[in-house]
Amino acid sequence: MKFPLLFLRVGFHVFLLSVTLTLFGFFAGKTLPYTGELAYISTRTGVNRIYLLDVQRRINFQIKRLFINDCCLTWSPDGQTLAFVADISQSFTDIFSVNFHSPIQRLTSADGVDLYPTFSPDGKHIAYTGYGYGNPEIYLMNADGSQPHVLTGEKNITTLNPRPVWSADGQSILFSDFANLDSLLAVPISCIDPCEAAIHPAFNTNGLPLMTTSFVPLDQSRMLLAAFERTTQGGYAMYALDTRSSQAPERLSINANLSSPSLAVYDHWVAYVSGNTDMRKSVGEANLFVLDSTCIGSPQGCSGSIQKITADMSSEDNISWSADGHWLAFVTIVARRSQLNLLDTTCIYQHLDCTGYIHPQPITSARFIQPNWRPPIR
Repeated sequence: MKFPLLFLRVGFHVFLLSVTLTLFGFFAGKTLPYTGELAYISTRTGVNRIYLLDVQRRINFQIKRLFINDCCLTWSPDGQTLAFVADISQSFTDIFSVNFHSPIQRLTSADGVDLYPTFSPDGKHIAYTGYGYGNPEIYLMNADGSQPHVLTGEKNITTLNPRPVWSADGQSILFSDFANLDSLLAVPISCIDPCEAAIHPAFNTNGLPLMTTSFVPLDQSRMLLAAFERTTQGGYAMYALDTRSSQAPERLSINANLSSPSLAVYDHWVAYVSGNTDMRKSVGEANLFVLDSTCIGSPQGCSGSIQKITADMSSEDNISWSADGHWLAFVTIVARRSQLNLLDTTCIYQHLDCTGYIHPQPITSARFIQPNWRPPIR
């Protein structure tokens, strides 16, 4: 008769322990407002290294051995592989990848500089820019580094924007030519060598003279452009281009010193780094803004849909949305030191002051570069 009673007592204590642990985990989770994994580059050990931060458990995983270039970090769409650029010498850089389950893989080994790797939407290819010893050219290779070949080649576009962009269907590489102020160009990835013969205008800016420095697809029919407008209005600004319309792109902001590479889109929300929204004021400081792009095409325009998040921003590629849009990582400059910040974007969706929603990471003597949220692992 004692054994059933003993089992009941043990079972009751196990139940209490499980409830306690569950409640502890729940409330502990509430005190840790971060979820997901964030890759970034930092100089905390004196040289550039890549870190993978599990922001829920505050654990950092460091990729050692290589001297990481500031250029870029990019995840494969399935969240399995991280591509990056490493300095091989003072004159050479190459593209590498790591999946955290096997050794680091070197993807390029040609002479010169290789930069800006970007995965295709299906993760099977990587487009990148190779400088060799001359002008930039856009290349394509398989995700494992095999079969690299040049797409722009002998056309020799000396003013080619070195940042390739994938088309939404993954069948073409889009790029801009700083000397061509009316077109965004495309080259199909299935082109037959020489591929430069297949380069064609993908979209026209319909007469508006824009020197496009960066662009990202906003949805299936619209492109978001960061460009310098060579008109009396002039200056850098953001534009929305309806790819199915013959109308000129709509100017979304009046920012005088838009830092065009710092541009990130989640759903209809656009985060970007720029100067003041009022051109009458000083343009010396860089700020983080978020734009609700549902304003595009509306009679009232977009000036009232821009929300300032913070000042003292770095002008590098230092903003990134989490996969669920709940977090925005960005880097600020504090006393000439960079600081990694995580923003709970609830304030954006509810149109609140975001000051209390910013979670700054500890300030160190290190630089923080290229924060990039990991996509959901598939």
